[in-house]
Amino acid sequence: MPEVHLTFLDGEMVPVETELIDFGHPVIKAQAIQPGSNNEELTVPLSSLKYIVMSAIENEPGADAVELGQVVIHFSDHEVLRAYTGRETLGGPYGVIYNLMEAGGVSQRRIGVPYTAVKSIFKVKHWDGRGKASPKRAKAKLAPGKPAATKPVAKKAAVNIGRARKTTAR
Repeated sequence: MPEVHLTFLDGEMVPVETELIDFGHPVIKAQAIQPGSNNEELTVPLSSLKYIVMSAIENEPGADAVELGQVVIHFSDHEVLRAYTGRETLGGPYGVIYNLMEAGGVSQRRIGVPYTAVKSIFKVKHWDGRGKASPKRAKAKLAPGKPAATKPVAKKAAVNIGRARKTTAR
């Protein structure tokens, strides 16, 4: 059985051995492998996990940046993960599996993300996807010699112990 690292929503990380995780079921059954631990077998609902590291860092032949996609994962706890990823994804109805890579495609790590841990997942074209607002141009220029328009002064109503009196703003 392969070793994986479960990362819970509260930040705890637990190394376990488990059968193939394909996000086809709402729970993961695993064997504890922590030395000195009292745990033997775990049944973990996906809703308690933030993500699962399914492989250690592996060195692979370099991939061109064109072959890599860019993914931005917004977790429910407001953490944002930006990474290069292979174009193909795996998973099922309860989560998705990504091969995250460095920019040159030299090393990669496989992670699984339960859908219950995320607010949204975006595949983006560029890291600066929201773009920068273009500077706004002045809509109208003042004519020489004319003062700028001002807002009219609104009248305020003041209450004086049971009877109303009008006052103007100065």
